[in-house]
Amino acid sequence: MKKLISLFLVIMMSVFAIASVSAEANEYILYTHPTVGYSLEYPSDWIALDTESVQELLTLFADDSSVEGLDLKSLAQQLTGTDMAMFIDMYGNNVNIIKQAMGMPISASDFVTVLPMFMSQFEASYPGITFFDEGTVYTAGANQYAKMAYGYDLGGFYTYGEQFYDCSTGDLYTITFTAASGSSEADIQSVYPMIDHMLATFNS
Repeated sequence: MKKLISLFLVIMMSVFAIASVSAEANEYILYTHPTVGYSLEYPSDWIALDTESVQELLTLFADDSSVEGLDLKSLAQQLTGTDMAMFIDMYGNNVNIIKQAMGMPISASDFVTVLPMFMSQFEASYPGITFFDEGTVYTAGANQYAKMAYGYDLGGFYTYGEQFYDCSTGDLYTITFTAASGSSEADIQSVYPMIDHMLATFNS
């Protein structure tokens, strides 16, 4: 835990030193992806990583590509290869967002009908996975998402996650919430108001 908090503080100080975002009411920060262009508000005590900010970190830590056990080069490749944005709190809870071209808009309720295909891919990758939500429409503010929730054991570490899908504009945005390892149900519920705010303010 101390190592994770130390890592969080190192990255937070670095990212906040180079970030061009502004805090709103000391609670949420408005974020706009530098290349994809979507925006949302995320908690002001979380950090945001994307193609630009991780490159800044690589420059700041050029002599040490591993900061507190985090392989910055691998992270940079992951973020730039998919144009992913990642938002992380000091405990390890995180949200990441990936955009994919779909070609046609699909409502949340219609997207729920194709979730079994996504679930089968998860089952192939994570044997023994359990689905707690096999497809529902989740409403946050004026936004609607197709949602599924799951849990699986990977190398002795239990992972709980939820995915929210927005294809209302014709591009598919997959927003994934992954709870910190070892989180209890109460821990997860305590983070949910922040996740809900991010989903409610998401603007593609």
